[in-house]
Amino acid sequence: MEHVGHAQWVFTIPKMLRIYFLHHRELLGALSLAAYETVKELTVAAVEEKGFRPGVVSVVQTFGDGARFHPHVHALVSRGGWTASGEWIPLPYVDEVAAEKLFDSPRVSRRHARIVVRADTATIEDLGSKNGTTVGSERVVGETELVDGDEIRIGPAELLFLASGEGSTETESRGLHGRSARTDE
Repeated sequence: MEHVGHAQWVFTIPKMLRIYFLHHRELLGALSLAAYETVKELTVAAVEEKGFRPGVVSVVQTFGDGARFHPHVHALVSRGGWTASGEWIPLPYVDEVAAEKLFDSPRVSRRHARIVVRADTATIEDLGSKNGTTVGSERVVGETELVDGDEIRIGPAELLFLASGEGSTETESRGLHGRSARTDE
């Protein structure tokens, strides 16, 4: 069995809806299914592959801190998935804490750029940001293929794209207010 990177996702519901789950426990199964469908929708959009299926293991919990009724789902989600033909497609790993620090700037748009990693290629696309995205000294226009060693600039953040082997990519940030963040798959 191969090593597959994963992340924990937690899905909660608004407090005002919890009472329905308290009195209709059969809804808890639907909550787990809704979590899976959400993961599937987000990952299909990220890889732009309709038949894409992520790996998910989930558990419903009904109580939170202080023994208060709080139905929620904890899910382990694979950092990739399978196409309809059985091909594994990795998803890029981004540590949200590092990303928040890295992109905490008024010069970075909320939806600034998208990096898509497929089995054998990676691309970047600017999503109409005000300040633009560059790879090397070239401004990104449309979908631009990334290669090992490309320097990406998003606002004040400088990223170094590293292709570190088959099906694996790594991105390292550099030179942002003396802080460094690194993401690996």
